Amino acid sequence: MELEALFSLFKKPFTVKYPFEPSPAPEGFRGRTEFTDDCVGCGACAAVCPPKAISIVDEGKTRVMRIDHGLCIFCRSCQDVCPWEGIHLTEKFEMATLDKTSSYDEIEHDLILCQGCGSVITTRRHMEE
Repeated sequence: MELEALFSLFKKPFTVKYPFEPSPAPEGFRGRTEFTDDCVGCGACAAVCPPKAISIVDEGKTRVMRIDHGLCIFCRSCQDVCPWEGIHLTEKFEMATLDKTSSYDEIEHDLILCQGCGSVITTRRHMEE
């Protein structure tokens, strides 16, 4: 045992020098979920999210879509169901934080409301697509 320890002093280390050097994520890694500029605010991602990590809040003429990374299980259902590629899982894995506001990702969309009753029809971006 001591002889093996002595030989290991002269060999290269097996471990990565993380966090001092970047550590690449393996291919197919499911990291932090983010909205892209292609998001139209349809809400398909929120409908299929098993832990309900994606929420939709319609206030006035604005729809706010939010991903709570503390709830996300990185299953990729949201990415698979989105027809516009408006949400994707990145290779980012360093998500530990003391600032709770950085554990959310948000996107806002303008809403189109019914002129008669004022209920939500869809987002302006969704209508344009």
